[in-house]
Amino acid sequence: MESLTKPKLNVHVPDLEEGAGAWSLDVDRLNPYAWTDNVFSVDDCQSIIELMEGRGLKRGRVFGRGKHEESRNSYVRFLFPDDATYWIFERITGVLIDMNKEYFGFDLTGMNEGIQFTRYSAPGEKYDWHFDSTYGQARRKLSLSIQLSDPNSYEGGNFEIMTGNATSLSRDQGTMLVFPSYMNHRVTPVNSGVRYSLVAWVTGPAFR
Repeated sequence: MESLTKPKLNVHVPDLEEGAGAWSLDVDRLNPYAWTDNVFSVDDCQSIIELMEGRGLKRGRVFGRGKHEESRNSYVRFLFPDDATYWIFERITGVLIDMNKEYFGFDLTGMNEGIQFTRYSAPGEKYDWHFDSTYGQARRKLSLSIQLSDPNSYEGGNFEIMTGNATSLSRDQGTMLVFPSYMNHRVTPVNSGVRYSLVAWVTGPAFR
């Protein structure tokens, strides 16, 4: 694999006053998210879109306590490794291992739920604020989202993550965003065009 562009980071760590607390503790400077460019080329992105649209999509479902169907409006199809998709898993896994090692350091086991291909169309398809790691689901530790659409082909549809304030992340085609699954995030309504993405969740043993 070619060398990757170094992920751009935005880290939010509060300043601790000297002498605060009963005794001093080391701060775990965990990155709330990271991303890297050009995981997939423009041609790769188009090939994935055509492949998955050809397999048919279904309305995305909402799971977990207190969740409502109106909070999510999109169409999805899950990928699992086969002759046509193996290269997608191989590419994502290689990048993810490097990013986790450098920026998160989580103990991970694999993408046991496959990869989700998602389509958000105008007018108004979206996914409201939610957490990927919730009661009744697999122990998700890292989440990832890969932008497949040309950012100029749609309006709205921003991927936002809550880091004290709602922060919009990169819309660049082929970019992979990675963040802990307990981070609150959403996709804002698509106002025109269509937004395609790949989403996956990486599981592992309990945090210690």
